[in-house]
Amino acid sequence: AVTVFIVFLLIYTGRKLRRKEKWILNIVDQVISKIPVVGGWYSTFQEMVQTFTAGGGERGYLGTAKVPCGDGYIIGFVTKRETAEDGSPRVTIFVPTSPNPTTGLVFFFPEEKVEYLDLTPEKAFTKIISLGMKS
Repeated sequence: AVTVFIVFLLIYTGRKLRRKEKWILNIVDQVISKIPVVGGWYSTFQEMVQTFTAGGGERGYLGTAKVPCGDGYIIGFVTKRETAEDGSPRVTIFVPTSPNPTTGLVFFFPEEKVEYLDLTPEKAFTKIISLGMKS
């Protein structure tokens, strides 16, 4: 869990520095990607962050949503919109697990059951990684 948090922190910091100091990020990427096990996690997590921060599009992040689950709700990321065989709109939602958000569950919901949230991917990941302790 600590390793995943450190990797997420490095990616997040790297994305912030990318605009100013791209060469630093390239060096960090090269070093981390060569570390056994951690390098694989880093690459996977980096792809996830890029997808969720790319915004819009068929392959990109389409929004943060909550879906009903018993008396509560689950926060997830809308990754695809499609039409079901009966013609009704459906969405695919990826729900990362905590404290390791590189794994998770994929759910398919009718769009009318999904409530879109005004929550950035970073805030949603923070909420999930912190086991719900941070908002």
